[in-house]
Amino acid sequence: MRRNDPSTWITKIVWLAGLVLLIWGRTYLNEQVLWRLSSGREGVILVTWIYFLIPFLTGLYLSLLLIWSDFRVQDFSLFVVILLPSLFFSLAWPLMRTVDFSKMPYLLVRLIGILGANEILPLVAGFTLLPSLRIGQPTRKRRR
Repeated sequence: MRRNDPSTWITKIVWLAGLVLLIWGRTYLNEQVLWRLSSGREGVILVTWIYFLIPFLTGLYLSLLLIWSDFRVQDFSLFVVILLPSLFFSLAWPLMRTVDFSKMPYLLVRLIGILGANEILPLVAGFTLLPSLRIGQPTRKRRR
């Protein structure tokens, strides 16, 4: 019979409390703060970066579950195929709002705007960042 370790329960309860605070903080930030900042060019740029950072940090926080459960990546594909494109497209939108890219082709600007303006790509980039950085670590073999 397996013995329950209270430290794992406490860790998971603390993680859940942090997730509730993160969700509450995101809602509060969206309802109370961001609409006040969106006046003027500097405010719009700040809001654009915040819209990138909030889902990215949420993904990082969610990836702690993978790290704690000894999730191991066995190949380089998670970093190359998922993390790099999602990070590129999610960072491209705030960069385009910050720096004047008037010489870029319209289709590329439109594609980056469609792919990077939502919360999904920064969330995916944050969620895959920590597990993809654990590439060099050896995987555990299961005993039979």
